[in-house]
Amino acid sequence: MALRPFLGRFPRILLRPSNFAMKYREHQVLPISSAPACFIHSSHKFEKKKKGPIYVTMALEQEVQLFDSKGEDLGMMAKTAAEELAKSKDFHLLLISDKSKYHPVMRFCSAEEFRGQQKQEKRAKREHAKPKEKRLSIDAKIMEHDLNTKVTHVIKLLQKDCHVTVKIHNSVPGKEKQIQALFKHFTEACKEISTIKQILKKEQEMIFLLKPVEHHSSESKTPPLFTNKELKDASKK
Repeated sequence: MALRPFLGRFPRILLRPSNFAMKYREHQVLPISSAPACFIHSSHKFEKKKKGPIYVTMALEQEVQLFDSKGEDLGMMAKTAAEELAKSKDFHLLLISDKSKYHPVMRFCSAEEFRGQQKQEKRAKREHAKPKEKRLSIDAKIMEHDLNTKVTHVIKLLQKDCHVTVKIHNSVPGKEKQIQALFKHFTEACKEISTIKQILKKEQEMIFLLKPVEHHSSESKTPPLFTNKELKDASKK
């Protein structure tokens, strides 16, 4: 009896779940208890996902035209099978041409020939690659240890085929002789592995470019050391 005034406040449609569902079909009605007036209204439609066809992409194994070490045609085969066949006969696979109309052309080769081909490819890649450029700034009042460290660093960069731009500057006017002495020291230290081109020369600064020569030695050599006495003598001139 206590529920009668409470239920009287609700619309009559809530007491009839079937009529409610028929009138509001666009809403989903979820009962949460056995009471006829307890419903949750939701405008979200729960639909099952339709199962469509499943597409699977499979990568086909590359095929190559294979020749043996004597030039005899071994026919077409998968690249992995060609590698296993070459390994079983103590050979390496050498790429002859990858510009074939249909498949790359490969043949058996010895280990020495394979290493020679790799060196040629690295050399060609290095020649076509854009050289790396490094910049170095040096104060003309630099001390002996710091200067020798800079020179060693520049030599290592040149051995890695880098172009190095060196700028020598001096904030104190009248020290052109000291700048010239530092430039001469760099020239003597890097003359065997680089070519030097002077770009700019002013009263208080000098800029020059060091380019590695084509056939330089990659072995690290100890550069000629510049002593404090030579720095002092250059600054007094």
